[in-house]
Amino acid sequence: MHTMNSLFSYQSLMYLQLHMKSIDKLNNKKNKFNMIQSIKNLLAILLLGFTTISNASITPTVPYVIFEQVGEQKVRLNLTNLKNERPELSIVDANANVLYSESIRKTIAFTKAYDFSTLQDGIYTIKLELEDRTVSQNAIIKNQKLTLGTVKTTPKPIFKIFENAFDVYVSGIAGADVAIKIIDSNNEVVHQKIDESVNGIYRQYIMKNLPSGNYTIKVVIDGNIHYKTISL
Repeated sequence: MHTMNSLFSYQSLMYLQLHMKSIDKLNNKKNKFNMIQSIKNLLAILLLGFTTISNASITPTVPYVIFEQVGEQKVRLNLTNLKNERPELSIVDANANVLYSESIRKTIAFTKAYDFSTLQDGIYTIKLELEDRTVSQNAIIKNQKLTLGTVKTTPKPIFKIFENAFDVYVSGIAGADVAIKIIDSNNEVVHQKIDESVNGIYRQYIMKNLPSGNYTIKVVIDGNIHYKTISL
């Protein structure tokens, strides 16, 4: 599907004329299916304004997250530059049972050690939920000794909702694929955009020409699905 800049909503008639030429070519080829599909795509674009603000090298620098081993059975979490964030920390076992959870206070810096000495041998996961990403690290206990695994960072989209518009911001996704869909209450896709192997995305969607109702924003980042519902 084609995308348009933020001036699109003021140039709808001009855009329609340009696309009617494409539709005439399809008629000449007598390809009924492609013609119908093109009309559907055209109507969807006419209803939805779309602006790409940036699409490269968007990498977060804060908050800084460090998990480090302290002795044989403890893990210390170090956070800096949290500002107004209030991360959620949890420790889960291999069966996804939550053994511990904590809401970290708003502060510039935070440090705390977590004791694993009472846990049996097994694989545990320390998970920190931030606004724009989830940071997790395995803690492997064997013979009462703890070993930390590799840190994994999973990006999350940030949505900012305005009147008849919204922004989507995804950062820290070097080499990731991102797909964004807007779905109406009839489960029809009114807009779809797929970006392959990008470093970051910041987009604005202007929806003032869409019919009133509820819409679902579906963002897929390397197979991880995130949803947001908005109402017009």
